[in-house]
Amino acid sequence: MRRIHLTALLLAVACETPATTTAPVATSIAMSATEVSFTSLGDTIRLTAAVRDENGNHIDEATITWSSSDESIATVSTTGSVQSVRGGTAIITASAGEVSAATSVSVSVWESLSAGYWHTCGLTSEGDAYCWGMNSDSQLGDGTTELRSRASLVDGGYKWISIAGAGRHTCGVTSEGDAYCWGFNGYGQLGDGTTTDHREPTLVTGGHNWVSVSGGYERTCGLTSVGKAYCWGRNRGGQLGDGTTTNSSTPSEVSGNHTWVSIGANGRHACGLTSESEIYCWGDNYYGQLGNGSRGSSPVPTLVSGNLPWTSVTPGGWHTCGRTEANDAYCWGRNLHTDYGGQLGDGTTTNRTTPVFVTGWFSWASLGAGSHHTCGVTMTAKAYCWGHYPSPDFSLGDGVSTASSLPIPVGGNLLWMAFTGAEEHTCGLATTGEAYCWGPGLSGQLGNGSTVSSSVPVKVIR
Repeated sequence: MRRIHLTALLLAVACETPATTTAPVATSIAMSATEVSFTSLGDTIRLTAAVRDENGNHIDEATITWSSSDESIATVSTTGSVQSVRGGTAIITASAGEVSAATSVSVSVWESLSAGYWHTCGLTSEGDAYCWGMNSDSQLGDGTTELRSRASLVDGGYKWISIAGAGRHTCGVTSEGDAYCWGFNGYGQLGDGTTTDHREPTLVTGGHNWVSVSGGYERTCGLTSVGKAYCWGRNRGGQLGDGTTTNSSTPSEVSGNHTWVSIGANGRHACGLTSESEIYCWGDNYYGQLGNGSRGSSPVPTLVSGNLPWTSVTPGGWHTCGRTEANDAYCWGRNLHTDYGGQLGDGTTTNRTTPVFVTGWFSWASLGAGSHHTCGVTMTAKAYCWGHYPSPDFSLGDGVSTASSLPIPVGGNLLWMAFTGAEEHTCGLATTGEAYCWGPGLSGQLGNGSTVSSSVPVKVIR
């Protein structure tokens, strides 16, 4: 009996069928967020994805594949870490087997800044225009006269490619090539054929296809797609460059038959860079800011001396600076006025009627001139400023200095792309796509949500 039972047991064990394990099938996947927004380049955020089977059970061992629709805007790692690269939108997709889910990524950063006398404006990567600061003449373009201490969206719903803060007005160019201006219009600087102020963007007459605009204190200049330059507004010192001293409420072509690649207006003069790498300036020249070796004003473009091959020009209040093909910086014009100066950066406070080399042997990537100071960014993204203004709130951005005739480093340990200078405050665009300002803040022109001045860069908020 014992032998029979043992044999039966062995047969039963041998005949058993091994149990099979079926791998769970992914039937759904859910992202930790459907939308993600960045306002700074280089930032990261971690996305997660939950994979489930048909019964709703979580599949821990699921293999998830991550991808980006545009890695030039946002990248994603194999573990779902998303990093912003440049402005725009991208779709991050997580896939597991036959199912997938997506997260929309928006990267909105500042792409350009332009400081007016007591206000500032900027463009974002989406083409939106924002302004902040003094608004007594509706120069912020939001339909009010209320001071704004943080960035306020310009009315109209336009997409912009250029913006220019000026004295008490602002102008911009839309993606359609139209120019609009708003704010104070006492001298026709809005270019609409009237001297009526406007609280919201008003079309500049003439039917030109514009690519950029630049604002002076009481005038505006613009560049068309065919390389023609026009100016409009107050012309007492020949700042419109049309050979007259007559104000114009519509665009008047700058004389000389040059082909321009950039145009810049500031205090009481204007300058432009031609396709021949020459700089011409016109208007008031009391301090030699036209750079032609004289102090006589000119109602037509006059060639800057020195025979240097220029790549950019930035007019300040009563001085001008330019960058050459060798990435050297030169400035000319006012360098001393009573108890403030040094904005030429040559280590002196002597006014110059021709270009002088900015001391330091830096290799410059960009320059930005204010009324009484100048700032620049080197090829290594370092920032320096120089000049002086006798205001207790004026600063060169290092938290200490209010005067220097030589370039001194801007504080904050940031990397920079560009600067724009105003009457007393300064704003800069960091490599992260963030905007920072410093100096007097009483009118909200620093854009950080307060009216408190700062001697170091503070971040603009919107």
